[in-house]
Amino acid sequence: MTTKSDLKKFAVVSSDIGKLETTFRDVLMTICTERRLSQFQIAAITDYSEATISRILNGSRPLTQKFAEKLAEALGGSSDLWLEVYEQTSQPKGSKKSVGYFTNLLFGIMDDEGIPGSRIRRMRRSDIIQIFSNSEGMMEFRGASEDCEIYPFDKDSVEETSYDTHVGGYYYEDRPKIDSVEEANNGVIIPAGEARMIITREHITLPSWLEASLSPAWSIGSKGLFVAHGPIIDPGKWSGRLHVNVFNPTKRDISISKDEPFITLRFEMQDYKFV
Repeated sequence: MTTKSDLKKFAVVSSDIGKLETTFRDVLMTICTERRLSQFQIAAITDYSEATISRILNGSRPLTQKFAEKLAEALGGSSDLWLEVYEQTSQPKGSKKSVGYFTNLLFGIMDDEGIPGSRIRRMRRSDIIQIFSNSEGMMEFRGASEDCEIYPFDKDSVEETSYDTHVGGYYYEDRPKIDSVEEANNGVIIPAGEARMIITREHITLPSWLEASLSPAWSIGSKGLFVAHGPIIDPGKWSGRLHVNVFNPTKRDISISKDEPFITLRFEMQDYKFV
């Protein structure tokens, strides 16, 4: 049985934070993490040692035809495609193309990259960490540098294709904010039949090439709360904390702790070129 520590050991993200270059390590880790395969399991399936796999991932040993064939047998795709992905992602700084592009290439999913406006790609865990865990609050992409940040950023809040925000404070929508904003040090209690405008702990800034869709975390919906929120944050048009109206239609008080997921964000890259 694969343990959480096994997966964590294998899913080490590239240290080249703040850049969007994709390495072969990123591609293989993403596929294995999604399929809940540890490095030990990949080694056992392919009949290679964990040391050999580590050498290929850190670039000290090339991907051979034989190992590419083993990966194709174990994970899908063809050996030729695995070798092509390796060649494109093993340059000194990796590839400018995304992890999703290479997984689509491996598994025969049409990407339509050459058609303007047709390509929208969902960010995955490694993408989210690379984009938002930079300490400068900026991201350079396709020759342009823009504000791009989730603050505070917590890697433990990153799921396979999403980021979970948390309660930061609240206020009463019918009162002036300056009089009613409260910090949620111990979470928020919403009395029966009442509503609160909840503010996320996280301050979010999106660049012009990234869109975010919003949905309540599963635990919030299971409490019986009604959450009113916009469906998306448009690219480059948002910088601030989310303000979400939460109504309690039940006959009991309901609490939201400061540590549980509140609003889940899923990010999609908009495909166009900077001018």
